[in-house]
Amino acid sequence: MGYIVPLVFVALFAVAFQLLDISRTITLIAFTTDFDKIAVVAPLAQLKDTCELKYPDLLLGCEKIQIVNDVLYATCLSDLEARAKWSGPVGLLDDSILRVNGGKGLNSRIMAWDLKSDEVKELLVTNFPKDTERAFQVGFDIAQIDEGKLIFYIINMLPTTPVIQKFIHVPGQRSIKYLSTLPIPAPETLDKVGFPYVPNPNDVYIIPGTDATQIFVTNDHASVPDHTALSRKLEEYGRLKRSWISSYSEKDGTWKSAGPDAQRLRMVNGITGPRYNKDRNYVYVSELGDGQVLIYKRVQDATGRWGLELKQKVPVDFLGDNPTLSYPDEEDLYIIGHPTPANVKDHMALALEPEKQPTSGGRAARFATSQVEGGFFGTKGETAAPTVENLFVDAAGVMFNVSSTAVFYKHPVEEAEKELREDAEEAEEVDDEVELDVGVGNLRKGDLFVTGLLQKGIYRCKNFPA
Repeated sequence: MGYIVPLVFVALFAVAFQLLDISRTITLIAFTTDFDKIAVVAPLAQLKDTCELKYPDLLLGCEKIQIVNDVLYATCLSDLEARAKWSGPVGLLDDSILRVNGGKGLNSRIMAWDLKSDEVKELLVTNFPKDTERAFQVGFDIAQIDEGKLIFYIINMLPTTPVIQKFIHVPGQRSIKYLSTLPIPAPETLDKVGFPYVPNPNDVYIIPGTDATQIFVTNDHASVPDHTALSRKLEEYGRLKRSWISSYSEKDGTWKSAGPDAQRLRMVNGITGPRYNKDRNYVYVSELGDGQVLIYKRVQDATGRWGLELKQKVPVDFLGDNPTLSYPDEEDLYIIGHPTPANVKDHMALALEPEKQPTSGGRAARFATSQVEGGFFGTKGETAAPTVENLFVDAAGVMFNVSSTAVFYKHPVEEAEKELREDAEEAEEVDDEVELDVGVGNLRKGDLFVTGLLQKGIYRCKNFPA
């Protein structure tokens, strides 16, 4: 109920700012959405039979996950109180939890889950600045450099101002080493709030081919993460264009706007792009405030600095959190988010009192990256948007708990061939001498991993249809 009064209040302002777009706002807030009428690939009844909540004690409240070389990396909580009291993006900033105030502190974990051996371990953070909080509660990215080493850029929601920190990890080892903190000016030191700086960083994408020295960063709000601030409420419920994407280059230590197309956006959130297919230079960004995925192409200037040029917008009609590409082929874009966004803040604030929580589950969709910029029509080079498949909707939170990331781990060719043969033999359609034509493009199944901001464990949904 905490959102009702302010919601009515700011809605009056929202009408003034967005009179011609108020129907879109209502759609995204989902007050009128009939979730039962949304056609899905996998109904919840089916998911209950195929999904298992894995490692609830170790993989707690994980916000984002990435798969690199068959290892799933995740940033997770040490306890749910950390999410209830310290979640900047939704304005939960109870500083009683901080060490400086005598609290238990914020002790986010970096976890590694070997998907081949099914072993999960916490990576010990070494060389980290003493007495510094670890609030790894939003985005991160990983890039492989020489000798198989991995570079991590992780956003740390520190009490003074959020920062982006760089780490290095050797796969197989039990530790990850802190390297540096990017120089981000605090908002109060700027003449005005605006790009290219990132007072509210949400997610990071390491630009391929730069030896992990250039990144794109999404900035989700212009105003500070204060739940009492009218300006922040206006940004959210008025869906104001006060968000942007910036780039950072480690070589000269400078921040720049990612380009004109990366400015004046509506609450951009997660960002991703190819890691394995170097010839693909699309970058995918969730514009949460418009319920769509923005598709950019990377463009390089004469100095070697990368920027972004908008190519297409793909509506998904809900507030998507982190987009991901299917592993390892990167042929499909998956996005998951919040079907009942007005409940998210209160749901998280009541993390330790689940009996009082309003519902906040998850909604997921996907589209084929092969359809990007396809189907030209009209006279101005317009392109048809890719076909979006709704994967599942759990508005009531029956299974999922404030879902934030879904990653598809596609089965290898030999496993797909075995599945096809078994299915065909059950139907008595083939004998032992029949050769099945199975290629990469025909892989049908894989495992879908789903996180949640208050979820105890990560769901592994086996044999999910590709």
